[in-house]
Amino acid sequence: MMIKQVVFLKRRKDLDLATFKDYYEAHHRKIGERVLAGFAVSYVRRYLDPANLSTPNPPFDVITEMWFPDWATQKACMAHLSDP
Repeated sequence: MMIKQVVFLKRRKDLDLATFKDYYEAHHRKIGERVLAGFAVSYVRRYLDPANLSTPNPPFDVITEMWFPDWATQKACMAHLSDP
């Protein structure tokens, strides 16, 4: 059974959405791909489209999805990420 872990992230107030997205894709995406390698089978970022929002200040700007093949792999990944 595939496990989907979802994280909701909000940009800093001093960043517009385009700058946030560019920075996230250029830096944090690469970190995510590196640390999730060998654990997650998929790592997806879904950015909100301001044109389709009913509120000007949503509580988050991106939904990050991490797909794992099973609970054991997800748990191992979280343990790996928690290890300094």
